Amino acid sequence: MENRFEGKCDICTKPDGSRNYNNLQKCRECHVLVHELCYGMVPTTTKDPNFVCHACCKHEDGMVEVNVPSRVGGLCLRDVLANEDGAVSFREFLREKQKQQQQRQSRSDDDCDYNAHVKKVDFYSAISEFAQVSNGEVLKQWAQNIFDAHCANNAEKKVELSSNVLADIDAKIFNNDGNGQDEKSSITCTLFNAARQEMITSLERSPSRIFEKYKQSRHFQTHLAKQRTFMKQTTERPTECVLCSVKTGIHAMHPLYDEHGKNGRQLVLPASGPGFMRKERRLAWVHTLCAMFISSSEMIGGLVYGCDEDGECEEDDGKDDEGITTNRLRVIESDDEDEDEELSSLGGGNLEEEQMMFTRCEEVFQPLMKRLQDQTTNNHYTGSSDVNVVNDVLECIESMIEYVQVLTPPFVREYQIGQLIKSVRKFFDEGTYPEVKARCKYLSAEMKRVYNAKEKNVPDGFVPVRNMSIAKESETIGENNNTAVQHDGNGDNDKEGVNDNSCARGPTIDTNDDVVEQKYKIGTVVAKEFSDGNYNGKITNYDSKNNLYRIVYSDGDSEDLNESEVAHLLLTYTAWFCMAAPDDNGDETKASLQIKSLRKLICVVCKKKDNASRNCLRIPVQCSAGDRYEFKEFKKYHRALNKKHKGCTGAMHVGCARWGSDYAKVNNRSLRMCYYFPGMAPTYTGPDEYKEPVSNCFCRVHAREVQEGIMSNSEAALSPAGGTTLSRKLKSLDVAEDSLSDVSSEHESDDSAEKARRSRISISRQKKRKRILEESDEECD
Repeated sequence: MENRFEGKCDICTKPDGSRNYNNLQKCRECHVLVHELCYGMVPTTTKDPNFVCHACCKHEDGMVEVNVPSRVGGLCLRDVLANEDGAVSFREFLREKQKQQQQRQSRSDDDCDYNAHVKKVDFYSAISEFAQVSNGEVLKQWAQNIFDAHCANNAEKKVELSSNVLADIDAKIFNNDGNGQDEKSSITCTLFNAARQEMITSLERSPSRIFEKYKQSRHFQTHLAKQRTFMKQTTERPTECVLCSVKTGIHAMHPLYDEHGKNGRQLVLPASGPGFMRKERRLAWVHTLCAMFISSSEMIGGLVYGCDEDGECEEDDGKDDEGITTNRLRVIESDDEDEDEELSSLGGGNLEEEQMMFTRCEEVFQPLMKRLQDQTTNNHYTGSSDVNVVNDVLECIESMIEYVQVLTPPFVREYQIGQLIKSVRKFFDEGTYPEVKARCKYLSAEMKRVYNAKEKNVPDGFVPVRNMSIAKESETIGENNNTAVQHDGNGDNDKEGVNDNSCARGPTIDTNDDVVEQKYKIGTVVAKEFSDGNYNGKITNYDSKNNLYRIVYSDGDSEDLNESEVAHLLLTYTAWFCMAAPDDNGDETKASLQIKSLRKLICVVCKKKDNASRNCLRIPVQCSAGDRYEFKEFKKYHRALNKKHKGCTGAMHVGCARWGSDYAKVNNRSLRMCYYFPGMAPTYTGPDEYKEPVSNCFCRVHAREVQEGIMSNSEAALSPAGGTTLSRKLKSLDVAEDSLSDVSSEHESDDSAEKARRSRISISRQKKRKRILEESDEECD
C-alpha cells in the first residue's frame, strides 16, 4: 500500500489501513477523509489523487435533473392522473394493452378488464376537473352531465360505484333527499370527492398490478421525461443532512434519491422556514455515516438503503421475523416470477431442438427487424416532423420486448440484432424523442439477460441453418430443389443461400458508447471462488484494445476477464441512498410504518420532534444498550440493564449522537455515543468476529458506562487469572488501548488537566506492560 494519510475516517473514526484493504481516500476539494469501504466504494490498494467526494462533485453545466413532483418513493398513480398529460399517457397504455389482449385471445395469462380501467380513468379525470370549479351557476348542469355519462344505468361509460356513494350523488344532483333544500346549495365542488377516492383506490389496488406494469412501459417513460425539470446546484458544498439535525461542518455526504432504479432522481426538499430563516427549494443530502448506520443496522436496516450507479439495490434476503419487508425493491421485469430460472432450463437439449428454436426466432424477429431497418435506412428523419416513423419504431421495439424470451444465443450472433438496436438508438435524436433511446436500452439489457441465461445450454458444435422453414417448404415442392439450405454435419455450409458470416461467435449486444473506456482502475480489489476455495486478487493491467482486465490472485495465478465478468467480482459501489416509502398502491409497508413509529420519538440531543411536519425526513435510532445487536464487548458494562434483561428506549439521530457537542459531555469530558464498523471487505477471508457491518448508538448514561468500562478494561486484563498466558494478557491490553484511543479521539479537548491525565494513564500502562514481561521471565526461569 502507498504512503498512508494522516488523520481518521469521518465515518468510522479509524486511521488509514486499520483493517484489510481499509484504504483511506482524501477528497482533493474539501479534504474530507473516508475509507473506501465506509464510503461504499470498491476497495483498492492505491491512493487516488483525483478523488472527489459526492458533495464536491459538480455537474458540468451545474444543473441536476429532478422528477416533478419530487417525493420519497417516486411518482404514484395520483401524481400521474393529476394533470391531463398523465391521464392521456395512462389511457393510451390501457388501450394498447387492451389491443394486445384482443390479438392473443387464446392466452389466459392476462384477464384484466382494460376497458373498465379506461372508463375509470375518464371518470376520474372528469370529476377532478369538476373539483377545481368554484362557479356555483355551472355546477348543477356539469354534475348532471358527469352523472349521465358515467353513473346512470344506461350510461355509455358507466363505472361501478358503491351503493351509498352513488345514492348520495344522486340525491344531491336530483334533490331526491326530500328535505326541500335549495338544489343549488346542495351541490358543491366536493360532490364527487368520495367517488374520486373510490376510483383511485380501485385503480391502485387492481389485482393485475396495472400501475406497476404502466411504470415499466414506454408511456410512463415518455410522461416522466416530459415532467422532469432541471435544478441548479448551489455553489457552496452541502452540509445539511435530512436524517439528523446537524447542518454544519465538513462531513462525508451522499445524495438522497426519490426512488431506486432507472427512474430515480435526486430528491428536492421544499422551501421551508419563515422570514429571513426561510430556505428555498434545495437538493436532498445525507451524511454518509447516518445513511450507512441506518442501512446496516440489524434492527432498522431497510428504512434507508443504498443503490449503485444504475439504481440497482440489494434484494431483501428475509433473514428473520424482525427484518424489514422490501416490497419497494420489487421491480417487475416480466409477468413471470421465476423467469431467469426458467430461461436457464430452455435450450440445450439437442441440435434438432436448438434449430427449431432458432427457426422460431426467425419467424418472430425477422419481420420486426426488417421494419426497423426500413425505417432507419429508407426514411430521412427530420427530428420532429415524421411522428409516424417514431411510433412504428416504438411499436416494433415493444413487440421485441414482449417476445424477448424467445431469443436464443445463436440467433443473436447470427443476425446481429444487438447492432441493429444500437443503430436505432443513434438514428433518433435523444433530446427530441428520449423514449426511443430508453426503450432501446431496456431491450438491450433484456436481450443480454436472456443471452447469458441460455448461452451455456447451447449444444456444442451447433451451427444454425437460416430459413429452415423456407427450406422445408421447398423440399415439399420437389426433392431436386437446390435452393434449400442444408448442413453437412461437420460445421461446413456449402450450399447456396448460406451467409458467409453464419459461424461468427460472440454476442454483439452493446449498450455502451462506441469508444470503450476503462471502467475499473488499476489496483481494484476483487474476490473469486474457485474449486479449492476463495481467493483475493486485484486488477494489475488493462488491455484497451480487447477491453480485458488482468487479474492477479493471491496465489500468483492470473486471468484476463472482460468488464462484465469483473463486475461480478466487485463490491457494489454505493452512488446514492433511498428511503423506504409506501408501495405503488399507496399501502404502507412494514418499513414505512416503522419510520412513522420512530418519528414519534424525540432525540435526546437536539430535542426536536420529527413528526411535527410532514416534510420532515429525520429518522431517530434507539439506544443500543441491552439489545441483541450491541457489540458483545459492551454488553457487560450495562449492569443495571443486564439485571432487568431489557434494553434502553432512549432515541437520538445518528448525526446528533456523533457531532452533538454539548449533550455528549460529562464533567467536561467528551463521551463517544456513536460506534460504526463497516465490516470486512468481501475479499477478506481471515478470522474476524465482525465480518458484517455493526452500528451502535448510546444515550449519555450508557455511553458513559461503555467509556468507563473501556478505560478500566486494561486493569481487568492484567488481573491474575488461572491459566492466563502472557500473550493473552498483552492482547487484552492492546484491545483496551485501541478502544480507549477511539473514545478519547472522538472529542479532543484542549484542557491541560485532561492532557496531564492522559499522560499519567500512558505511563501507568507502560509500567504494567513491563511488569507483565518481568513476571513472564520469572515463570520461565
